[in-house]
Amino acid sequence: PSQDESSPLLEAVTAFGFETLSIQRSTLIVALPGGRTETMTGVSAEVSKTRSGTLAAKGNGSLRGQAVAFEAAAPGTIDTKSGHGAPLKLNVKSPHLDIVFEGSVGLADTLQLEGHCELTAADLRQTARWLGAPWPSGSGLRAVEIEGQLEWSGSALAFDRAAFRMDGNEAIGALTVNFAGERPAGTGTLALKSLDGTEYIAGQAVVQGLALYSWAWLARSEISMPLSKHFDADIRVSGGRLVAGNIEFGRSAAALSLKDGQLVADFAELVLDGARGSGQLAADLTGPRPMLTMRGKLEDVDAGRATSMIFGHSALQGTATVVADLTATGERVSDLVDTVSGKLAIALGGGRLGLDVKALVEKRDTEGWTLAAGGESSIDHLDAHVVLHNGVMSSERVQASTGETALAAIGTIDLPKNRLDVRVLVDSAFPLHAGDTR
Repeated sequence: PSQDESSPLLEAVTAFGFETLSIQRSTLIVALPGGRTETMTGVSAEVSKTRSGTLAAKGNGSLRGQAVAFEAAAPGTIDTKSGHGAPLKLNVKSPHLDIVFEGSVGLADTLQLEGHCELTAADLRQTARWLGAPWPSGSGLRAVEIEGQLEWSGSALAFDRAAFRMDGNEAIGALTVNFAGERPAGTGTLALKSLDGTEYIAGQAVVQGLALYSWAWLARSEISMPLSKHFDADIRVSGGRLVAGNIEFGRSAAALSLKDGQLVADFAELVLDGARGSGQLAADLTGPRPMLTMRGKLEDVDAGRATSMIFGHSALQGTATVVADLTATGERVSDLVDTVSGKLAIALGGGRLGLDVKALVEKRDTEGWTLAAGGESSIDHLDAHVVLHNGVMSSERVQASTGETALAAIGTIDLPKNRLDVRVLVDSAFPLHAGDTR
C-alpha cells in the first residue's frame, strides 16, 4: 500500500487507542542491516498492550514460501534519536530456522539488535538456500545451534561469548559475519571441544565398515569444497580432538584463511596420531580440480602405520621425523597420489626394516626380492631423501645401517601403480651418517 493508505494503521498502532488490534492478510516489510529488506506476506496477528505500556504481538505469515510464526514484545514507542535501544523479546519459528532473542532494538538508520540470542537450524544448507544463498547439497553442515551475545548493526552480525554446535560438534568463542561484500565474510576465534570432520570429507556411508587407515576410504574421499565459492573467512581455531574418518588428530591450533577460493591453513601446532609438528596447507579451489600445496615437519611419526597406509604392509617400523614439501592436484585423494610432486625427507633413529638384510648379505648378487621380502631386520638408523614427480618416488639419498652392515637404496617406487624398482647395495664399508632433516 501507499504511504497515505497505510497512515491510519500506523497512527492507530502508535497511539494505540484500543485494547486489541487484529491484523489479517497483511504484508510486513522489515529493513535489515546492510540495506536488505524481507517481505512477509499473508500476515495475521493479534496486537495487545500491557498495563506497563508494552506492545505484545503474536501471529504468523509466509516468508519466502515458508510458514513463519512469531511472538514479540516491545515498548509502544521507541526513541530513535537517543541512540539507546528499547527492550525487545522475539520468538520466531519456521521449518528452517528458529530464533529466540531477548535484548534491545534500535531504529536509527536501520534495524539494530543487541542481546542474548539462540539460533537453531535443522539443516544449515536448506536454511541458506531458503534465505537466497546458492549453497549446494552435500554431507555435513546440517543441525546447527548458536547461543550467545548477539550484536547486529549495519552489515555485520557478531556473536560473542557464544556456544556453537554443528553436527554434534561443539565450539566456544566469537564469530562475526559481514554481509557488505560480494560474499559473506566470517572472522573470529573458536575453541573446539572436539570435531568429527568425517561428513565434511566424505559421506558417512563411505567410511562405515572400513579398517583403520583404510586406503579404500582415503582414495574415495573428496577434497573439493564447493562452498568456498560462497563465502570468505579468516578464523583462528584450536581444538583438543579432531577426527576425520579413522584418522585422529590431537590438540592442534591453526589459522584458516579463505579468500576468493584460496584456502590457507597455517598450523602452529599439529598432533596427528601421536606425531607432533607444524606446517602449512594451501589449496587453490577456483578451478575444476583443486590444487594443493603442503609444507611441514612431523616428529614422532609411527612409521609402521604410515607405511601400512601407503604400501598395504608395514615396510618400516619405528619413530621417524618427516619433512615434506609437496604439491598435488585432484578431486579425490587417489588423484593426489597420481599427481604428487616435490621432496620428502625421513629420518629414523632406530627400528625395524621390512627386509631380511641377512639374506641380502649372504646372496649379494641375487635378482628380485624373494629371499629378502619374507623377513625383517633391526636397523640403527635410516636417512632417506626422495624426490616425487607425478606419484613416482625417486631416491636422492637413501641410506641405513644395521650393526656393521650398511645399506643404500637406488631406484623408484611408483605409488599409483604400486610398483617398486629398487636396487639395494649392501656393504660394511659405507661411510653413513644420520641426515639433517631440518
